[in-house]
Amino acid sequence: MEALQAAVVKVVQYNEWDAALPHVTFGLNTHVSAATKVSPFEFAHGFPARVQLTMGLSAPQDTVEDAEAISFVERMENRHKAASSHMAASQVRLGHLLEKHSVASKVVIGDKVWLDSKHTPIDIPYKISARWFGPFEV
Repeated sequence: MEALQAAVVKVVQYNEWDAALPHVTFGLNTHVSAATKVSPFEFAHGFPARVQLTMGLSAPQDTVEDAEAISFVERMENRHKAASSHMAASQVRLGHLLEKHSVASKVVIGDKVWLDSKHTPIDIPYKISARWFGPFEV
């Protein structure tokens, strides 16, 4: 989000957005995520985006095309596994952080409570149904 705010600050005039938007999009897509440790571009394509400094350089070529294809597939699998493990670790860290700040509610007889409708079997899609049922007395 900070990268997006910094990019928006750079575009001072509103009439410059049509020229600036491709550069802002490229910048956001090549920004390395703290959760996955790779950029969205690299995660999707399996290699980092090439910028003007690396455009003229040729990629290293192997003599056997099959070996290059196998290597590419292995790199993609490894990146997806690494990104998945980083995301799982981030979820665990977030869970621990939320546990520290959550307080168990104490419900006693006579209190009124609302029930979440997400887990109740109804024929109406969740999007258009009531989110909560109640209040019910304990």
